[in-house]
Amino acid sequence: MFSKMRGGLGLLVPASLGRICLSKRHFSEESSECQRERKVAGLVGGYAVQRHNQGLLSPAIAYVDEVFLNGGIKDRISKCCLSKIGAMDLCNATFLQSQYCIVCNPLIIRSVQNKEGDLKDDPGQGPLSWRRIYHDKLQMCIGRGVQTLQRQGVSEIFIDPFTDAEMAAETAHLAAYSFDELKNPKSRVNQPPISCFTAHFDNDPDGFQTRRKLLAAWNRGRVLAQAQNQARRWMEMPANLFPPEVFAHEIEGALSEALKSAAGDASLTVEVHDKMWIEQQDMGGVLGVARGSTRPPCFVEINFVGDPSRLNDHIALVGKGVTFDSGGISIKPSAGMGDMRADMGGAAVITSVITGLIQLQTPINIRAYLPLVENMPDGNAIRPGDVIRMASGTTVQVDNTDAEGRLILADALHYAQSRNPLFLLDAATLTGAISVSLGDQYTGLFCNRIVQQRNISNIWPPGVVGVSDETSVASGTATETSAVKIPTIIGSLNHCGLVKNDPFWHMPSLYFKQLKESSINADIANITGGAFSRLGGSGAASAFLQSFVSPRIPFVHLDIAGVMKTVGDDPGMRRGMTGRPTRPLIHFFDRLARYGSTKASDEDEDV
Repeated sequence: MFSKMRGGLGLLVPASLGRICLSKRHFSEESSECQRERKVAGLVGGYAVQRHNQGLLSPAIAYVDEVFLNGGIKDRISKCCLSKIGAMDLCNATFLQSQYCIVCNPLIIRSVQNKEGDLKDDPGQGPLSWRRIYHDKLQMCIGRGVQTLQRQGVSEIFIDPFTDAEMAAETAHLAAYSFDELKNPKSRVNQPPISCFTAHFDNDPDGFQTRRKLLAAWNRGRVLAQAQNQARRWMEMPANLFPPEVFAHEIEGALSEALKSAAGDASLTVEVHDKMWIEQQDMGGVLGVARGSTRPPCFVEINFVGDPSRLNDHIALVGKGVTFDSGGISIKPSAGMGDMRADMGGAAVITSVITGLIQLQTPINIRAYLPLVENMPDGNAIRPGDVIRMASGTTVQVDNTDAEGRLILADALHYAQSRNPLFLLDAATLTGAISVSLGDQYTGLFCNRIVQQRNISNIWPPGVVGVSDETSVASGTATETSAVKIPTIIGSLNHCGLVKNDPFWHMPSLYFKQLKESSINADIANITGGAFSRLGGSGAASAFLQSFVSPRIPFVHLDIAGVMKTVGDDPGMRRGMTGRPTRPLIHFFDRLARYGSTKASDEDEDV
């Protein structure tokens, strides 16, 4: 079945296929069963397709090719793949006393400017050229490779870290994840362990230090990706299996498990409040939305203390937790209603952010508030035109029961601000209108005026970080911030979104006056009416929320409805719920706590 390639390189090519140049096709040299029996490992890397760097192999692949395979991979790619755009190269090889299935995907490296300002490829950089790789291209390269190897049934996957081990780890773990725990075990996606390939540092004089930094960065990326995958899992869970009470106990268990794996002096408390407690807090918004469901609401309060020296300081996070949103009496169309199992995405993201911060041992104090309800229609459900009294004392005229998220968030925001946080942020799958504005590419970012006037050192002045901290090694050192202008809160969030290829877009809050004018019998309506009813829905929702937060507290609202699920094919993430923007938020708070700047030591700042 197999024929040897030239030079006895250990590269096996199916005789029936000849050259292997595949794009989005299964590699079928041998069955997955055979590969599992023989414990074939996988290795994912890439090759450049630009003019001057054409055929340049990624660092780990180049090492394997030169040391073990006598240039066989480079020869195959130059003869076979460079002439076909998007061609994937797959081959089997034996080295380091193991059998490997190697996947190489094409990559584009950023051009550099010459002295005249003209863009050109850089012929002289060699491996250093990989520093200029596009993040989205790296995600496509690694994502395609990982999913291809999963289909081959390999026993373990090694990833070429290129020059950004953190991004490589994130991409690999995000691409590998599949929500299939409810399927027959035989139908589930193969989930082999994923590791960073480091053998090419064995002969490096500085190999030990380089490897230590690389593995620290890899571990950080793994933590960020696994936190996002946790949010994806929760968002995918069917609503019949994930009512508010079950979700609350899942949150409690996940955070407790994360704390067990973390070292240091951090502490965590999770309180799950029942309906009686919610009634005692006069949270009319939460109670009103929950009235139509037989499943009682609950309110989760999380207190993570990562910096015991600053017990009086904390940052508050709020997440929308509607475990299923039928729209209530203002019922949604049946098409697509099943996706509303993920309307608790804000609570899932906020909890996963805290999970990541715990595992990174971030020196920051976070308090989170998660109202968990189900929005259903029945004889007890809230009706259009009803008036409810919120925890703040404000009365709200409910003109649309499908605008329920802002009602439960308003109560949670009021409760959060009563604890005097230094900074307040909420995340919610709030409005379909944000998808019209930003599609599935950006998270909508709204803020009050004080946020635009403050820099990040105003909300959490950094402490001193020890140089022995592995996470510090991965992310930079605290002293690097001294010569850097401290960015604004919005600028810092935008930067973190770009670095993680999960960007934010600053949007305006709109129509607060119209919200008040639309209400006949209460202080404010939950939607605009009349000529404004179909205008700026996301901005109006943000304005509604801002009215429940003191203007003295820096407040950011993230509308994540547009990025809730994948649209079309994405090799970096399988079809389904995304868990965005978990990673950029973890990055933001971790860098904020350690260095007072998210921009100081990110080598990949220009993305």
